[in-house]
Amino acid sequence: MTKSENHEHSRVQELYRRMAYEAGINTDCTIDVHSESPGGYSHRDYIFELLKIEDLVNLITSSNLLGFSIKDIRNGKPILIRHPLAKYFGSITELFELVSSEYEYSPNVELFFKSCFKLELGKEYLRSPLAYGARPIRQFEIYNELIELIRTESRTQKFRSRVSSQRYKSAHRLESSKDLINEVFENYASVEALRIDFAFKYPEAEHITAEQARACFKRFLNNRRHNKALFKYFITYIWKLEWGPDKGYHFHLIFFYNGRYVCNDSYWSNQLCKYWEEITKGIGQSHDCNRDKDRYIRRGIGTITRKNDAKRKILVEDVVGYLTKTDQCLHLKKLGKDRCYGMGKVPEKSNAGRPRDEEEKT
Repeated sequence: MTKSENHEHSRVQELYRRMAYEAGINTDCTIDVHSESPGGYSHRDYIFELLKIEDLVNLITSSNLLGFSIKDIRNGKPILIRHPLAKYFGSITELFELVSSEYEYSPNVELFFKSCFKLELGKEYLRSPLAYGARPIRQFEIYNELIELIRTESRTQKFRSRVSSQRYKSAHRLESSKDLINEVFENYASVEALRIDFAFKYPEAEHITAEQARACFKRFLNNRRHNKALFKYFITYIWKLEWGPDKGYHFHLIFFYNGRYVCNDSYWSNQLCKYWEEITKGIGQSHDCNRDKDRYIRRGIGTITRKNDAKRKILVEDVVGYLTKTDQCLHLKKLGKDRCYGMGKVPEKSNAGRPRDEEEKT
């Protein structure tokens, strides 16, 4: 594996861990998360299981070995050599059962599922390498076929184009967000960056559609003019709409305030959370990262000055970078093709008064 490939794999692993963490922080929902994910997993565990598939496919595509090879044959029975990929043999059936028509997966995970379907592994239960499968071949041979198919398909132009397309989409979002953040710091010497999640309480969340969630967020933005005390020093925002079985539809948000007039970031983030509850007439709930910011080793929220390059870098790479890349791993199909990521504009200095209904860009 090359240095760049190893770096990319480490980055993907970190993404899955962050997604699993996000799925586990919400403790005030009453929905049974075990009923929503394939295989009876909680959403957090489901994400970790998908990471196993990522690791498997990465190992397959970065080597030329099979899972097993024949060392000798004694009394009509092959004596097997177990290669490093053999350790995944007993997990294949369970990993294949993770597939769901509700999601779009990363290229690696999608490749694994498609290869399993092509070999009709739904008819198999891989339990013993020397046992015979549904076809008159041994199960270690079926597993070797799966490895060879994944390796072959990963080299096709179609697969590589999909990988490139996802990376381009993520990179475009990140560059657009960087441009916005740079513009913010060009206009403001000090900024308060507030990281908040807006969601809905259960049982109401079970009936909220993506369109209704977007409508609530639009109402939140458009009604800023009626809450001048809260939004007088507001600059702009970045948003991402997602869905999870433990949260329903929810927004990941970064709000930027003028640090010249606003300090005490946790106070302002708390006020924004209260305003979300007001706008949603009590069915909204939120998670305030600024209130718990001391638990972050790399802290890219709170007070950030124009000259603090290190903290600005963390804001872009850790905070915004995470939001722009999560769709590379797992994307819910029912979010549809409507915009699920966007940002506001930086107001001109002369327009520091009444907030306007902004045209968002992506």
